Amino acid sequence: MASAARLPAPFRTKSADRIVREIGEGEQLNRAVGVVGLTALGLGAVVGTGIFAILGKAVGDSGPAIVVSFVLAGITCLFSALSYAEMAAAVPVSGSAYTYSYATLGELIAWIIGWDLILEYGFSVAVVAVAFGGYLKGLLDSVLGTSLPDSITQPPGEGGTFNLFAVLLVLGVTFVLAVGVRESVRFNTGMVFVKVGILLLFIVLAFTAFHSGNFDPFQPKGFSGTANAASLIFFAYIGFDAISTSSEEVKDPGKALPKGIIGSLLIATALYVLVAVAAIGAFNYKKLVGDDQPLATILRDGVGTSVGADLVSLGACIAITSVVLTILYGRSRIMFSMCRDGLLPRGFAKLSKRKTPVRITLTFGILAAAMAAFIPLSELAELVNIGTLFAFFLVNVGVIILRRTKPDLDRPFRVPLVPVFPLIGAAVRPPHDEAPGRDLGAVRDLVPARARRLLPLRPSALAAPARRAAPRGRHGPVGGLSQPELQVFSAPDPYGDSGRLPSAPSTSRRWSGALTVPSQPGGRIARTLMTASRAGFGP
Repeated sequence: MASAARLPAPFRTKSADRIVREIGEGEQLNRAVGVVGLTALGLGAVVGTGIFAILGKAVGDSGPAIVVSFVLAGITCLFSALSYAEMAAAVPVSGSAYTYSYATLGELIAWIIGWDLILEYGFSVAVVAVAFGGYLKGLLDSVLGTSLPDSITQPPGEGGTFNLFAVLLVLGVTFVLAVGVRESVRFNTGMVFVKVGILLLFIVLAFTAFHSGNFDPFQPKGFSGTANAASLIFFAYIGFDAISTSSEEVKDPGKALPKGIIGSLLIATALYVLVAVAAIGAFNYKKLVGDDQPLATILRDGVGTSVGADLVSLGACIAITSVVLTILYGRSRIMFSMCRDGLLPRGFAKLSKRKTPVRITLTFGILAAAMAAFIPLSELAELVNIGTLFAFFLVNVGVIILRRTKPDLDRPFRVPLVPVFPLIGAAVRPPHDEAPGRDLGAVRDLVPARARRLLPLRPSALAAPARRAAPRGRHGPVGGLSQPELQVFSAPDPYGDSGRLPSAPSTSRRWSGALTVPSQPGGRIARTLMTASRAGFGP
């Protein structure tokens, strides 16, 4: 097996043992997060506004079988959640997919996925915050009869000039994160309990108008319709991966991280299924097709209560706030890890007296607030979830590689049936849709190329001594592959739990993302693993 030290510098890895050891040599984050707070972080990101709107988008395909669609989507995400749980427990370091890629696929891939996630999280915060003004406007109009002008509640391009409430939301959350991780987790946990409580109230109220006849026919378009709805619902589960960015701030990470990652996904799945059962039982699904606010419609027209509809709008506002907090938190921890590794200026990662990366947090918060206030986000919204799909792929592949290269590594949690489960997690993505849609292929390389132009790749502390030791040109291009690129296709855009205002014009646009290796057609996953093997990472 070729050693990592003999690889060309961009593909040189940093061992998991070294990654864990180095966090004790410098400034350390505060370990203040327990299992409850960790699970709440996951639910804060997963249970966003998508559950308040996804029924109207997916029920036209599935009919009452949307209950099964939620289960299928949850099982699909579970394969990746298992891989995240193993990697987070074995390498309990902030950075998530960036750190795991550094330990398995090398510095270059780690740098690409790190910037990919940083930019994607930044777009996410802005897009989610934009929806806040719309929901708040509707809530105040219903409760107080006050109509706020679109100029301060909508984004540019949709009738707005300056999205004031999105700015206030992002800056407020940024302040909470800068105060400290313990305070941030407690604030998020409180919001999670409130929004989950509102969803449970919806379930109780909906069951008072339950009619079993609404489930007949159960699958009006057969299993294919159920599967199509599951592909739309898939994005309503994205967010559990943000938990792994908190690894350095978790008490007893070997036990807490797997419980938090898997537990939050299971709780979200159970909650989604209960909401779906109650919703279909209380209202004819045909009347929900295309509805932007199906839960409010069910309570108003099916149950006959307007108060419940206002509570749903309140729940959406709280959900947006918790999503913004979780995404900003995860983004700052990924950047913190990259700075500490020397891929970005180390001074940027300086910790405050409360052991938070305050410079990173404030910088990202101000930038996100500016984006939410002024920039039309209809185009950027299409790219938000691509980075997450890329990260899922790399983490699943990383589990297989690390099992081969470090079989004796202490793993408090282990994915069963390796490599089968990780391969399934790496292969799964929403299917390509051949229906006419908006093709964004022209901007497929925007994120990594833009990042390289603005911040050139800096040599890390790992790469400098290794370059002197490695024979130049000994291996050449790894596996004969060209650089991986991010391709964007035309496929369904459910947008899931990212929190976009349901009435936004871009809701119907279509996209999907996947990591591809363009050197040769077919066999993408097998070729990637074969390349890792030939580079010295596998058999």
